[in-house]
Amino acid sequence: MTSVQKLRATNLSKLLLLIRDRSGALEKANKILISGVNDKELEHFEATDDIVSDPEVVEIYESNLDAIIKRKVIMRIEGARKIILINCTGVSGNINWLLKCSPGLKHLCINNCELKEEDASDLAIRVQNMKSLEELHMVSDKLVSATGADIAWIVKRCKNLRVLHLISNPLVEGAVSILEAACKSKLRILHIGNIRLGEIKSLPELLYKLIKDTPLEMLEIGDNELKSDSISAIAEALKIKTIKLKALWMRWASAKDDGGVKLAEALEENTSLKLFSPTKSSITDAGGKRIAKMLTKNKTLQILYLKDNAFTHETLVAFADAMKKNTTLHQLGLNRVGFEGYSIDDVKRLIANASDSTPEDYVRYILLNGNFTPDEDEEIRQFAHERKNDHLVVDI
Repeated sequence: MTSVQKLRATNLSKLLLLIRDRSGALEKANKILISGVNDKELEHFEATDDIVSDPEVVEIYESNLDAIIKRKVIMRIEGARKIILINCTGVSGNINWLLKCSPGLKHLCINNCELKEEDASDLAIRVQNMKSLEELHMVSDKLVSATGADIAWIVKRCKNLRVLHLISNPLVEGAVSILEAACKSKLRILHIGNIRLGEIKSLPELLYKLIKDTPLEMLEIGDNELKSDSISAIAEALKIKTIKLKALWMRWASAKDDGGVKLAEALEENTSLKLFSPTKSSITDAGGKRIAKMLTKNKTLQILYLKDNAFTHETLVAFADAMKKNTTLHQLGLNRVGFEGYSIDDVKRLIANASDSTPEDYVRYILLNGNFTPDEDEEIRQFAHERKNDHLVVDI
């Protein structure tokens, strides 16, 4: 049994943690965690024999990597299997040191670290022959279009790569080469939200191929203001019986009513998707009612989030009717959708129908918060409490 204790170092209390055995003797550390370490904290730091070499897991948060390297806080990380850097400075220019001789690296996360073009090139060179790399997270790193080719090279070369997160990078056209590589990969999870996909002309074809031709199970493409042809391509791909996609996140994807209708029609045929989340996608009653109708036929979908769309009481009534027939949906998110012109009786009918149709072998969640006045919230809460059983939870 091991315990986590602080490393003995001048002016470095609470910042550097490593693994020791019960006697207090330093054993081969399998994890090192550094948080809040910058030049000032390291001013009087002196390396000792306790300094860790070759940990299996390295996690560094809100610290200056350049200072850590120069002060030799970590001597070597050649044996690392997992490296995580979040909100760090001094990362740019140190990719080579970070990945030097790490043939067994499986998980690499560099989030919000402001990388440059040359860093992406260094990364591509270092990981291209890593047969072990399974996850790559590069979120909010200011990766620009020119870095797309390097990321695509990594996707092509790392044959065991299964998870890729690139959210909130202004990749624009650089995403084309990444998506082309992804279409021929074995990725299971791909997060490409907020990378300005809506500006890519070839996006409909790429999204269709991505869903149709790969074993992808989770796709996050929110905050990209997708055009109608891209929404249509996704809908057509969802109709294919052989696809593996289980989760589709489309927050702020500009689906609108036309897209909402097409996606609902596709989901009537789809048998793979378990989570669908077109939140804040400018869907109104036409799309909302069609999505509700879909629930009377779809027997696979388990989670549906429609938060921050603009529905009236007509959509509320449609969902109340749909939930009377649907027995497979676990979570229905209708929070902050407005329900203009609603009546409390319609809300109660939604809750009653959802309660009556909930199977005994699982819990069903209905999210309705942000739609009603405080007095109405209390009335609905009381009604839900009176109807409450072990299988229904209503969030007001």
